[in-house]
Amino acid sequence: MTVEAMNNFEVVVEARSSQALGMALDLVMLSHNRFVAWRVYRVTKPPVLELYWSKPPHTANEMAPVQDFMAPLTAQGVLPNVLQWLESVEPTEPKPDIDGSVSKGFRLTSDCKEGWSYVACRIMPVWALHGK
Repeated sequence: MTVEAMNNFEVVVEARSSQALGMALDLVMLSHNRFVAWRVYRVTKPPVLELYWSKPPHTANEMAPVQDFMAPLTAQGVLPNVLQWLESVEPTEPKPDIDGSVSKGFRLTSDCKEGWSYVACRIMPVWALHGK
């Protein structure tokens, strides 16, 4: 697999299926090797799950501590954990009233466009809109 070792490699995906989430995590891993740590910001609206490719140095003013995985995980290795987390959280915006149906989905961003970061990606719950 080719490695996209560049500071401005960007992935942005909004979808709802576990298959799409797995593919998005695989894309993120083109720029990194393994996920080694995670953090959840529950005070943000919506809550955000951050996955790290390298553990950042500790800072005293962190609102949520970074937690190590028991072992470094591949994209497919971390997928079940992310899916369980997404099942446990809700989007914070009101459910849209559209001519169609609405279900729970996710938004994944690699979010490194502004430069170098320990964060491989950020994931949050969003509403998935299904028009008629």
